[in-house]
Amino acid sequence: ASRDDFTVASLLDSMDWMGDEQIAEQLAALLPHMAPAGRLFWRSFGVAVHSPVLAQLRPTLVPEQDRVGWYLSQWVARAHPPDAPVADPAEPSGFPRFLCV
Repeated sequence: ASRDDFTVASLLDSMDWMGDEQIAEQLAALLPHMAPAGRLFWRSFGVAVHSPVLAQLRPTLVPEQDRVGWYLSQWVARAHPPDAPVADPAEPSGFPRFLCV
């Protein structure tokens, strides 16, 4: 049975190494399994959100530095922000085309 009750997904720094289309595909696979109040967490070597796909989640910068001091930023976002675009089943990734720039 498929689950839809995960409350936190830690994506580590994988978003740094993916293009926008790959990020959209990963989120399209992950978000249906997240609880309504679920959160996404990721860390980055960048000081700003580098992807428009991630930016549409309206992430918040986590002010604390990561414990090993390796990453320049950490981010948290709601998995289902109330004003986020709705997934489009006609698109291969499940996300609207403008998310896959």
